[in-house]
Amino acid sequence: MKYLDISDSIKERIRSGEWDIGQKLPSDKILIREYETSQATITKSMELLEREGWIVRYPKSGKQVAPLDKRQAVRTRQYVVFIIRSAVNINDNPLNWFISEQFSRGIINANQFHIFRMIKFDELNKAIITREHNEKAFIPLTGVSSQFLDIIGNAPYVAINPISALFREFNSVNYDEIISIFNGVTWLIRHLKHRRIAMLWGGGLYHQDCLAGYRMALNMAGIPFKEDLVMDCRDGGKQEGYEGARQLLHGKQNSVTAIFADTDLKALGAMEYCREHGIKVPDDISILGSDDIPEISDTAGLSTVRRPFYEMGEALISLLDQRINYGKDIPSIPWHGVLVKRNSCTTC
Repeated sequence: MKYLDISDSIKERIRSGEWDIGQKLPSDKILIREYETSQATITKSMELLEREGWIVRYPKSGKQVAPLDKRQAVRTRQYVVFIIRSAVNINDNPLNWFISEQFSRGIINANQFHIFRMIKFDELNKAIITREHNEKAFIPLTGVSSQFLDIIGNAPYVAINPISALFREFNSVNYDEIISIFNGVTWLIRHLKHRRIAMLWGGGLYHQDCLAGYRMALNMAGIPFKEDLVMDCRDGGKQEGYEGARQLLHGKQNSVTAIFADTDLKALGAMEYCREHGIKVPDDISILGSDDIPEISDTAGLSTVRRPFYEMGEALISLLDQRINYGKDIPSIPWHGVLVKRNSCTTC
């Protein structure tokens, strides 16, 4: 179970009276067994419950259910929260639409107190001077910049995946692309025994971490990095994946046993090329993506490294509430991808 699910379950047990005010909570060992999870996950759940005022920790007697007035003291004030998102739709850019949509759904699902407004970046100045009486907070899905911070002034904000390292240490939920891609490529190497693994790469600053994770996995396995196995596919769509696969495989498909694509759409384009040219997936070549787009990746049987955008959106609300309650910068939360095994990869 995820730490947010466990903390929600414990809150419900407190609300229902199963655990009364002042009652000592079960030990971590018991909770780990009951929720079938790890020590790290239980610790994260307990830290969140303590910050939100549901439990108190005493040096000798351990963790207890907090008094009701402590819980009420940290109740979040209602804010108007402006979600700043790109003006994209599924037809123009299905990948960016999917990312923005998943984040937004997670944010709205986790909300308990706030009023949401969806805006574009060029509407930000207008949002600042709106006459709504509620206090204002901001969630920029478009990234954090000095211009953004100048506009919002002292208003609280939380972000997802700021590209600049200047804004990553605090007030954001960050997807660790390097470790996530490293784990996916390492699975191809260690478990499926692939050694000639090509990459369909997006190029540019945003995708540098994908390339770093790929190179780190090769290096850890003692496999030399070969530039001719990395195809620069800038736009991230199916057509780019199709073309990248053509450059990799035309007349030399026996030299590459697996392809890792840094988006699922590129991976699907590569699968389409293979299908049209009599290359069997996964018998002749394994293909691993990175995203897990609902109703697209699963329908195609694509193995992928799932980016947990929805869960990151939920976590962002918890982070925002902490910023509002404590009025200071909050350390950022790291997230990692999850390997989803389907039908597009097999042993070499």
